[in-house]
Amino acid sequence: QDILFSTCQTTASSGNNGGAIAIASGASTTIDRCTFTGCATLYASSGSYGAAIYSAGTATIQNCLLYGNTMSYNSNVSGGSGYITNNAGAMTIYSTTITNNISSTGGGVVNFLAGGSGTSMTIKNCIIYGNTNATYPVYNNSSGTSVTLQYSLYDGSAYSAGGGYAVGTGNINNTDVDPVFMNTATNDYRISAISPARESGTAIGPTVDMNQVSRATA
Repeated sequence: QDILFSTCQTTASSGNNGGAIAIASGASTTIDRCTFTGCATLYASSGSYGAAIYSAGTATIQNCLLYGNTMSYNSNVSGGSGYITNNAGAMTIYSTTITNNISSTGGGVVNFLAGGSGTSMTIKNCIIYGNTNATYPVYNNSSGTSVTLQYSLYDGSAYSAGGGYAVGTGNINNTDVDPVFMNTATNDYRISAISPARESGTAIGPTVDMNQVSRATA
């Protein structure tokens, strides 16, 4: 059965697997135009993943904003617990901004835990930037399954513990890259007119933004 979360805001929630949303194996879920802030994984030596979203099923995350979330220590995975975690599922992330989140020990902002037959991780038209103590924008801890990371702006370097990456096409990535948000002091994470991310994406994915404005003119 398909599940849809649309235009929702989750604030100050926590959990071991999925501080806000946990998607079980076999479930198919779309998360569209949602904001996650103040979410956290509960501290655990292992087995705590996804400060905002954890999925073991099929998940599409699009037009979402994640900021001010907290990722806890996790000794089970050197990539940390992740703000978004895909555990042996199929996940696509489109047109989503992940910024100003806090990690206690480093690790990946987006974490792919386990790959294999039928699993995948695709990230396009996203901004992954300015996440405190997060060592990698994307951490691939899977074996034998690559992550597709394209047409996105991110700081730091993607890391693979085994599965690899299909990266490079259309990405904006260097040590001092700045997406030039409108006003981070008021949590306005829309990109400004001078942002290097403006009109740098691909036509794949949502044709409108979080405010239902056409991406051709947004």
